[in-house]
Amino acid sequence: MTTPISTEYEGKLSAGLARLARVINTESEPEPIYEAILREAQSLVACEQAHLYIYGYGLDGQAHPSFLVNLAAAESTTSAPSVRVEVLSAERAACLMAEEELLVRAVALRETVTGLVKGSQEKTLGVFPLEARGRLQGLLALRQTRCLVDDEITVGARLGELAATALALLASQRHQQESEVRFLSRLAHELRSPLNAINGYLDLSLSGVGGELSEQQREFMQRARVGSEYLYALLEDLLLLGRANTGQLRLRKQVTHLSELVTNALEDLELTLEDAEIQVSTQLADLPPIYADPIRLQQVLRNFFSYLVAQARPQDQLLLLASVEAEGETPIEEDRPEENGRWLHLELEGPLGDHQETQESEKGVLASETLRALAIARLIIEQHGGVLAQEERAGGRCALLARLPIVLS
Repeated sequence: MTTPISTEYEGKLSAGLARLARVINTESEPEPIYEAILREAQSLVACEQAHLYIYGYGLDGQAHPSFLVNLAAAESTTSAPSVRVEVLSAERAACLMAEEELLVRAVALRETVTGLVKGSQEKTLGVFPLEARGRLQGLLALRQTRCLVDDEITVGARLGELAATALALLASQRHQQESEVRFLSRLAHELRSPLNAINGYLDLSLSGVGGELSEQQREFMQRARVGSEYLYALLEDLLLLGRANTGQLRLRKQVTHLSELVTNALEDLELTLEDAEIQVSTQLADLPPIYADPIRLQQVLRNFFSYLVAQARPQDQLLLLASVEAEGETPIEEDRPEENGRWLHLELEGPLGDHQETQESEKGVLASETLRALAIARLIIEQHGGVLAQEERAGGRCALLARLPIVLS
């Protein structure tokens, strides 16, 4: 049964719930939804602080606080407060819950609890359990220097009902994404073994272990090898996207040389470039070593070439330029010592194509594949702390421009 509230609070609550509902229906990322919940709580209840404890469930089926969300103060008068999400370890969560006994009581009773904060004679804490779909999704904790009145407690509870539904939806989406990543990981494990076997036997055949090959047989073997490598790369792309969506993407950086990665990428695309009759020129300065994930950076180069080759016509040319930003142009970041150094500039120029020409033809399918490749390249570059841009140039040309802080001083 809904607890009645005064007309003044009823109007404010209706408007606040409508605003929150609009955010929930339009946003797919959690941070804007967290921010909307906290802003409405602080606005409707006029509290000094509002925190969200986001709950997860362990293998034992027990709920435990996994995230703490609050609105961080703005750094300047012109910027708005931003959402800060703290991932809670078991020790940190236990410490927080021990400090605020009211939080523990709210979890145990599954009902709103208010009272003085332990060790304080000034702060009053109102805790609203956010329960939906038969599970505790989190807690909304509101702090104030005075006691919360009955209307404010009712408003907090009704706001919490909508917030709980939103958190349940986010938890369901997160669980679905994690399930997809687990499925892709199992699929990759099952497919890698036969693909490695196919690649191995093709390499043995091409090396002449099974006897001399005719020119036609060698071409057939090479094309089979290229197709197998494409399947392997596609599988890696899908895994990368899945891991990125769940925050599990990790780079394995090491000292390497760009020239080696460019050579390897062009070897992977040798037959593709030959069939398309595309020429590639490279201008790589005497570059110092770089500190990056060589597999992922080679993937960026391969995707760059694939993107522009798909738009090229016979006899078109691609030009790859690489240079290093002069020493001292970029300030050193003390909190990121692994990336302290100079910036690498990559520029690949080629023909400017129109991906909207043929949406239903095979070329349209190819266009969507190349756009996927470019999206993955952007993701890898950003994971390295860099940026990717695309620039149209005169003469029907375009350029892919990447800037990465990976050159060792």
